[in-house]
Amino acid sequence: VTPMTDTEAALLWSIGEQPDDDTPRLVYADWLDERGGASRAARAELIRAQVRAARLPAGDPERAALEGRAMALVYSWDVRWQRDMPPGFTRLAYYRRGFPFRAQAVASLMGTEDDPRLSVVEYLELTPDVPPARLAGVLRHPVFARAK
Repeated sequence: VTPMTDTEAALLWSIGEQPDDDTPRLVYADWLDERGGASRAARAELIRAQVRAARLPAGDPERAALEGRAMALVYSWDVRWQRDMPPGFTRLAYYRRGFPFRAQAVASLMGTEDDPRLSVVEYLELTPDVPPARLAGVLRHPVFARAK
């Protein structure tokens, strides 16, 4: 797991607070490029490709090319990117505009209330391993207030 800097945390919180605004996402992509490294460069490229594709009409050849490139990036890098997720949080196979869109939360999610990596998730579901006695506590987690 790569340690998170205060700058990165602030950028992720900004994305989570403005989920429909692409500007914080693109600023984060620039920040990733400035930090260097193949994984960060690939993630920055994914963000830009998915943001650009989302702005184009369905059927546009450029959109199809961008979506294909995004799928190739996810295929190549997803396992690496998942290692940077907090414990108790598993991402399914969906990225939207460069970030996990759909995720699963398990019982061990408790105690991650202040993790900015959770702020970007838009759709969350519970895995069946959440014990009924812990369900109410898990559902009070702040990420469920932001997620759909």
